[in-house]
Amino acid sequence: MAVINKPAGLTVSGNQFKTVTNALPFNLFKSTQKDALVFPMPVHRIDNQTSGILVIAKTKTAQIELSKQFENRTVLKKYCTIVIGNIHANQKIETPIASKTAETSFEIIRTVKSLKFKELSYLKVTPKTGRTHQIRIHLASINRPILGDKIYGNPEFNHKGK
Repeated sequence: MAVINKPAGLTVSGNQFKTVTNALPFNLFKSTQKDALVFPMPVHRIDNQTSGILVIAKTKTAQIELSKQFENRTVLKKYCTIVIGNIHANQKIETPIASKTAETSFEIIRTVKSLKFKELSYLKVTPKTGRTHQIRIHLASINRPILGDKIYGNPEFNHKGK
């Protein structure tokens, strides 16, 4: 297996030329194990605009075992984000997304003053489930969108061209 640090703005997989999946064979050595995959494969996804650790399987055994761990939710995912506004208490959000259960917890790390937004809060976020855009949707649902979020945030708060 391999672990890579995916930068924001790069898609993990899909019908595009520039993806992590397409770049892996050119950047990772092939496994020498008997069950080596023809090409290394990511075992999960991270949103295009999110940076973070991405786990890559290089063997069939690793692919199966890692996929089971993500499916059984034994992998603990943690993210850091900045949201617009002050949050007064750590919370758990259990609002369904696309009619499927979704759960996100967050812990307040720090709140700072902001000239444009009055206050910004820095959060450590732990999604229990893994729905598409889950963290972004849940934080926007409590009126605390992620700073700069062009999809779920208020367009008036986005910097032009940023």
